Amino acid sequence: MKIRFCSKGLSILVGGLAFVGSASGTDLIVNGSFEDVPSAGSDFGPNGWNGVCRGYNYSLPYFTGPPIPASENPGAIYSWRHRRDSSDDAYATPMTQTVNLLTGATAANIDAGHVQYTFSVWLASYGQPGSNPDQPYVTLSFVDATSFVETPVIFDRATDANFTVFADGVSVFDTTTHLHAWAKYATTNLIPAGARFAVVGIQHSPTVPLSGGPDTYVDLVKLDVISGTPQTLDFPELPEKTFNDSPFMLQGVASSGLTVHYTSSDLTVATIENNSINIVGAGSSVITASQAGDQTYLPSANVSRTLVVHRATAAINLSNLSVQYDGSSKSPSVATIPPLIPFTITFNGSSA
Repeated sequence: MKIRFCSKGLSILVGGLAFVGSASGTDLIVNGSFEDVPSAGSDFGPNGWNGVCRGYNYSLPYFTGPPIPASENPGAIYSWRHRRDSSDDAYATPMTQTVNLLTGATAANIDAGHVQYTFSVWLASYGQPGSNPDQPYVTLSFVDATSFVETPVIFDRATDANFTVFADGVSVFDTTTHLHAWAKYATTNLIPAGARFAVVGIQHSPTVPLSGGPDTYVDLVKLDVISGTPQTLDFPELPEKTFNDSPFMLQGVASSGLTVHYTSSDLTVATIENNSINIVGAGSSVITASQAGDQTYLPSANVSRTLVVHRATAAINLSNLSVQYDGSSKSPSVATIPPLIPFTITFNGSSA
């Protein structure tokens, strides 16, 4: 059968594709790494996708910065050239793929809000920062038999909405220095009630001008679904602390009753052991509570709280202040809390 969405200009073929899915979280996207696309070849219709693209090999680094980390299994090829606003070639409309959600979940679980999805993709583009504004744009839409169920999820490489990490693992998002580096975008949520298909679209970003050929790069498109009972986390705000305060217990509770796990963003401020926070320095650290779920419960949404640790007040104790003059220099004894902090001694306003 065909589903035609006139409002989006898409004509999407459903059926005839081999989907593999399960409630344990299987990726429903076919050929999300585009390994069958010839490297730097002519227009090619990749398996599982409606439309055409071209391919580049990672040995030809037209992007800036490192390639996608090997731990993500990027393969050898990434998809290249996704266009919009053109009537002179095959890139005028998005390249799309439609997956049947019922291959990975039941309609009853979807409609009850018991099916969670994680949608992710890596995005990059050509050239040095500032040399080419082309940026990729990927959407995820949930549909029933005839129409969209809710507002599409959008991954726009020109913005930081749903941005998670750069390929180097450390850089902070900006729109100049890392404009052409590989960046991962991802989101997790519940599949909306009534949805039976998911439609992924790839094209050029509408938020930036097209510069020459649409040099937009996409790889590792994934849509994982998992069924289970939703759970929530109750994680209270954290009290402000002062350096040298005693350890204290974290009080997060999962509605499932499962154990809550915690991480600290700055281990020079706070470390966590057996759900207890140890304060090791002044500053702030983001404490994130999570619950990964089990065979019955879905993973929870993470909840983050900021821990603020103030500097402790230092103390200086002086002794040996009364001495008998014998013509030699004398100095008082100084003890600091905490030990070994720098200090200066002055006598009648003069440093000694």
